[in-house]
Amino acid sequence: GRRGPIARACRDAALARLTDAARTGPASLEWLDRVCIDVEAVGEAVPFDFTGQWSDEHAFNSYLEPGVHGLALRHGQAHRQFNPTQIITKNISVHEAIRALAQQLPPNIQLYENTPATALTKTANRWLIETPDGAINAGKVVLANNGFSKMLGVGKSRLVTLYTYAAITGVLDQGMLDSLGSEKNWGLLPSHRLGSTLRRTEDGRLMIRSRYGYETETSNVLVAKELMRGLQQRFPQLRTSEFEHVWGGAIGYTFNGGPIWGEVQPGLFVSAGCNGGGVVKGTLFGELLADLANKRKVPDVAGLFGSASWMPPEPFRALGFQLISAVERYRGRAEA
Repeated sequence: GRRGPIARACRDAALARLTDAARTGPASLEWLDRVCIDVEAVGEAVPFDFTGQWSDEHAFNSYLEPGVHGLALRHGQAHRQFNPTQIITKNISVHEAIRALAQQLPPNIQLYENTPATALTKTANRWLIETPDGAINAGKVVLANNGFSKMLGVGKSRLVTLYTYAAITGVLDQGMLDSLGSEKNWGLLPSHRLGSTLRRTEDGRLMIRSRYGYETETSNVLVAKELMRGLQQRFPQLRTSEFEHVWGGAIGYTFNGGPIWGEVQPGLFVSAGCNGGGVVKGTLFGELLADLANKRKVPDVAGLFGSASWMPPEPFRALGFQLISAVERYRGRAEA
């Protein structure tokens, strides 16, 4: 049968990384340890076989087996199994993936970077997209900017933008690393919807992703203090008090966890409300949305994943978020 978009995205990202790494040295278990993909989960327990598809003159045999038990990467006799908690961002980034895709676009497709869409309006049977440098007129528009889609008039009563934050320490001293156990590379995912993600990197750092802001991004200075407090709560032996890097990002949340997906108006196709699962859901919903826009048959997304429900207006919406987030923070207080 047809291979699902999640499995294909896993395959493509892993094989691209395998190909790049294979050019720099021979295969080994340590080499495979450095090869992982930027996804939160994988699906379809179906093996894929490829020979030289990505490697040009450096052809080699490789395949991956995404499934419920994690991800297996093989190259020659070398083999490495990753469990689900290890399949978190490592080496390959979303930016790299988008850049690689952009380089493969056919000549009849134009890519405009650093060009924000400031307004979207319907004109007769077409859509007008306004930007700071001009306007684009199109019969079909795909809106895939998640929580920011409501700024263009879609999902105002069903979607909020939350900001979450992450930070990573410098390389820790050997005593601290020894206290963390013998496993040099691991990750912990939250058990609560507004919980924390923890990660130890193979070069000896700790990363934490936690805390949420409602519709407005918080200062990195304040965020760093909160994240360090949470990290030291989990690891009281941690002697450092500063992070090397602190950053944040936006997430589109809906009240019931269902997405805003489909043709919301004639010619306007939308995928928004990832609810924190953007890499996996974005891959799946994006491909299905492209199929829908090209009049191909798609499964019943609303029946499988639900649809975003109505939210009360402000200020009740903000008050509700504060109440729910306080409850979730209390439930996940042991997570850092």
